[in-house]
This record gives sequence, structure tokens and C-alpha cells, in this order.
Amino acid sequence: MSQILVPRDGGGTITTITSTGGTITVTNPAGPVTNIDTVAPGFIWENTAISKTAEINKGYIVSNVGLVTITLPATAPVGSQVKVLGAGLSGWVIDQPAGVSIEWDTVDSTTIGTGTLASTDNYDSVELVCTTADLIWGVLNAKGNITIT
Repeated sequence: MSQILVPRDGGGTITTITSTGGTITVTNPAGPVTNIDTVAPGFIWENTAISKTAEINKGYIVSNVGLVTITLPATAPVGSQVKVLGAGLSGWVIDQPAGVSIEWDTVDSTTIGTGTLASTDNYDSVELVCTTADLIWGVLNAKGNITIT
């Protein structure tokens, strides 16, 4: 038998967890359990040699002899992140769906050229954070000579 403290409005209560023959039983004291925070899974990195649409809270280590395009997701809550790191001979481009923009310092990607970020060297990297749900991504960190076009 194990016991854990479960947060409740105005304090906490002890909840009992038991396991018998592979069956887990949770026994709560009377009353609803509230204010339990969920923890999102950690940031995930993926090696890729192909162009793809990014998933939120995921990083891409790009390794290919040709150019790889990572397209930002069309739907993303505030605080979502996408990171891209070149690893080898390939370059990368971060593209954006229609209606989405990338902000870097005072430059808005939708006001110039094609609206992309691009690496110029093999190991350039960029970290983007969604600052307005589904619409705006800001450059948090960048290494190398990234171009916005």
C-alpha cells in the first residue's frame, strides 16, 4: 500500500493506492479532487532528412545533402516551441502556413519576400516560440547567419 498527498482546494488529503494481483486501486477520501496540474512530456528531438510539417514542442536535427524544409504548424497554443538544428551538409528553411508570421527583432516575415527563415551554414540553429496562438512565432534564439526572406 502507498499513500500520496493529493492537492485540494484549501489543502491536501491523503489518497491510498493499493495493488493486488496486478490490479491497482485508488481510494480517495470524500469530495472531488481539484487543482491537479498535468505535466506535458519533455521536449523531443527528431533526426530528419526529409521536409515535413513541424509538431509543437519538438526539435529537428536536419541531416541531408539537400535542402530540408520544416513548415511551422498551422495550429499552436502560446508558448509552443519548434527548434531546428543543421547537422551536416544540408541547409534548412523554415516555412510558414498562410496567415502565420515569424517575428525577428523588428522584422515581420510576412512583409518581405517569401516569409521564411533559412540557414546559411551547416550547423546553424534557431529556436521559435509561438507568441500569439496560431498566428505569430518569435525567434527566441539563433546561432549562425540566419536569413529571413
